[in-house]
Amino acid sequence: MADIEFGGAMDAPQRASDSGKFTKLVNGAGALVSVALIVGIGVWGYKLLVRDVTGVPVVRALDGPMRIAPENPGGELAVHQGLAVNRVQSDGVAQPVADRVVLAPAADGIGEDDPVGLRRPVPAPRTSAPGVEATPMAEAADAEVIPATTSEITAPALLTETLPEPDLPATVSDGSGVVVAAVEPTTDKPSATDVAVAEALAMADKLSEGVEPLGEVAPVTARLPVIPADVPGVVRSPRPLSRPASLDTTPPLPAATQQVASASASEVDPSSIPAGTRLAQLGAFESPEIAKQEWDRLYSRFTDYLQGKSRVIQKAESGGRTFYRLRAMGFDDLSDARRFCSALLAENAACIPVKVR
Repeated sequence: MADIEFGGAMDAPQRASDSGKFTKLVNGAGALVSVALIVGIGVWGYKLLVRDVTGVPVVRALDGPMRIAPENPGGELAVHQGLAVNRVQSDGVAQPVADRVVLAPAADGIGEDDPVGLRRPVPAPRTSAPGVEATPMAEAADAEVIPATTSEITAPALLTETLPEPDLPATVSDGSGVVVAAVEPTTDKPSATDVAVAEALAMADKLSEGVEPLGEVAPVTARLPVIPADVPGVVRSPRPLSRPASLDTTPPLPAATQQVASASASEVDPSSIPAGTRLAQLGAFESPEIAKQEWDRLYSRFTDYLQGKSRVIQKAESGGRTFYRLRAMGFDDLSDARRFCSALLAENAACIPVKVR
């Protein structure tokens, strides 16, 4: 049998190979987009998680000081500035000892230009004694000083108001015959203060001339008046009997002190308190003595609230440190303990309701 030959056939176009390249190109582009999308979602999620940390803006500080004091600020220096005592408050520590110490200026007093309400009334000029002429201060400063040549010293003239005719001695003596001042008779009666001032001035002038001061005055013993024997009455007063040694002279304690003492005595052992008991903790202290003192102080301050409550001092340890808890017992339930603590907290006192475990 003869073979059939197909010599007239034509080659078909290579469509299959072209479609395969396009498919690979599309698949590669899709893969790249998918990978980019996954990477973008991952970066976005990471930034979302750390947004609170990286989202805070950072402001860069400027170079140089924040504020610069002017070279010539002007104005006047206050009185309190520049003192060494203010350095302790401003710098925190005391400055070293300075080589030169200058005292602070004194405070300004009342001046001429102060308000009228602060001025004192100017006293009216007082008339001088008859026969005495007042010398102005300027002329008195230029006058020549004449030393005294006699033992008697004349007191300076006193400026007083016009009064009736006085009856004064011509001289002032110390009782031993030595004249310390001579008083000129005037028509005005000087006051006791003026006389004392005149005597003091005369004594000072006498001592400045070299006269020895007066001797000490002998003490005068006061003698009690004695009732004559013929006056009727008790002649001899009997001595009171000795007080019995068994007599208690201690005054009674006040009511508040008795209440504090009775409150301090009512103490409950912490080991005898059953579990579930409601207490109010008033503080923690280093020793039981300090806790007792704090209880007495609180009882005297909140007597109405602590009346009928018992004191509990419980020893506890925490972190290697031993302390003592001060608590109050005598509450019906948790609400009662909370009301008690609310009343104390309103008065700025520490209080915490607790339960025994």
